Amino acid sequence: MLRPPFFYPAILALACLFGAPLQSTTVIPFVNLAELTHASPVVVAARAMSPQETAFADGQVFRDTRFSVVRTIKGPLQPGDAFSVRPYAFRQGDMHAVIEGDFEPEPGKTYLLYLSPAGDAWRPVMLSYYVLEEFTHDGEAYWMPSEAARQIHAWPRPDGPAPEPLGVYRQQTLEAALKAQVAAPATPWPGVQLLAVVPPAGMQASDRALPTDCNFTWGVDLVRWENQTLNLRHNPTSAPSDIVARLTAVTSAYATEYEGTDMNYAGAASPVYVPNCVGGQAQGGNFTDYMDDLPGGSQNILVIFNDPCGQIADVNNCAGTLAIGGFYYFSSTHSYKGDTWKDAGYGFTIVNDTIYPNCLSAVNYERLLTHELTHAHCMGHLTPAQYNNQNMYPFCCNAIGVKDEECMDYVYDAFPAPVTLIAFRAEAGPNGGVQLFWETGLEYQNQYFEVEKSADGARFVPMVRVAPAVLNAPNTYEVTDANPFPGENYYRLKQVDFDGTVHYLGIRQVVAAIEGSLYVAPNPVQGTQMHVYLPVEIPNGTLQLYNALGQLVFSRNIDEHEGRDPIDVPIAEGAKGTYMLVFKSDPGRVISRLVCLK
Repeated sequence: MLRPPFFYPAILALACLFGAPLQSTTVIPFVNLAELTHASPVVVAARAMSPQETAFADGQVFRDTRFSVVRTIKGPLQPGDAFSVRPYAFRQGDMHAVIEGDFEPEPGKTYLLYLSPAGDAWRPVMLSYYVLEEFTHDGEAYWMPSEAARQIHAWPRPDGPAPEPLGVYRQQTLEAALKAQVAAPATPWPGVQLLAVVPPAGMQASDRALPTDCNFTWGVDLVRWENQTLNLRHNPTSAPSDIVARLTAVTSAYATEYEGTDMNYAGAASPVYVPNCVGGQAQGGNFTDYMDDLPGGSQNILVIFNDPCGQIADVNNCAGTLAIGGFYYFSSTHSYKGDTWKDAGYGFTIVNDTIYPNCLSAVNYERLLTHELTHAHCMGHLTPAQYNNQNMYPFCCNAIGVKDEECMDYVYDAFPAPVTLIAFRAEAGPNGGVQLFWETGLEYQNQYFEVEKSADGARFVPMVRVAPAVLNAPNTYEVTDANPFPGENYYRLKQVDFDGTVHYLGIRQVVAAIEGSLYVAPNPVQGTQMHVYLPVEIPNGTLQLYNALGQLVFSRNIDEHEGRDPIDVPIAEGAKGTYMLVFKSDPGRVISRLVCLK
């Protein structure tokens, strides 16, 4: 049989009550780090050393990482002790199981770890969510959430208390507070007073191939189901008594809101799936062989109940991991809207014991399943605050919304365009302009193209209309934007049929050249990060951000070769006000003012 070389699961983690769905893991956190410390068997500061492979008789190979304890907060591991941290990811033959939100230590780095046992190794209590990594700023040591932790999103706790947000902490201050909790659990917790306003380095912006804030990228690959017809089935073993009603409601909502998808609820799977639990994994072992024997084979999504292989720790008063789920993807690819996509297959969700109806209402359970199945259709979370009423915003518990539909309708088009898009590119050109190119396959019923532009990727205006070159034939097009916005530019390619039907074929991002000034996007700042574009030709210098009191809140040395790349500058939560951005170099300095509206 054909074996897929990769699969990407989505994990659903819960740290206190009720449920949370996700692509990049979603959690309901503990009230604060004190509560987490009391619940964790081991809390240590430890340095990551070299990785090592641990093989099991069933063929599963884990890439464990050896750690050395630097300081002990709680538990039996003492300074100098060596131990292994085991990921959830593994390889088995020609397949790789990868879980978003998994902890992937970087050798040489020091981490603050809350650990629970995993056989002969240890795992972080809640994947990467509570993993903090060490960094220094102006000679002082800090703890900050790891990059993987920043991809995990927290739902509000339904039991009342608002969970304390994670942030940057002074190392000595946080560790002293945690040790005080271990020594005397009744010690008052300092709370947000522990947070320090020191920004971590940001990530570079990249070209967009999707509508703004839509995410179908897993690892480095765009992934979708090329065949949009899928069969949703449930394994009858330990299924809730009303599961048919719940899944029928989910697929009905899917069909109404995601018109381009074709997910058919096929009822209980027959024969019943009995996992052989090789490697302790319900979605491993005989899973793909079983799916291949179902009508539709790899075009099936199977919901499995009661964690039959015990791979998920049991919930405790609804605290813990609710479910894991996701899909495999193949090395084979297909072209869609000018991009190369990997082929998805073999969807699954494994639900933990007793979470419904004990921990979730019927409505929230349906919305959880809807969220998870949208992940099984390869869509990740919507993270910006303006999407907090959408199903794919990682906070409980929303029905499918307009932005959800925009993302899914782009990737699973209900009304395929009469134009096959082979390629679409946007490039910074000479004299500060932007050049756009697109190539089509066979065109028919095509009245015209229109290129739209935007400074923020959300609000587009028409730029130029382009007539088809030759109908019923492949064509190549090129247009130039001679007056791009300074900094970020987004270009959307629109195609219109003779009957007026509109198809959006793709969005591309490019940074236009900037001469002699700083440019900040967005400005005003409404999130937790802004992009700063420096003059194109710059010497070495220092980029600094000052608040309204004249206090330095960010500083970074800039190399002359960074002039064309955006510099990501984080903004601390609750940092509303006016700021001054200064770039200092030997010839002088360049100043820009910005406003934060948070």
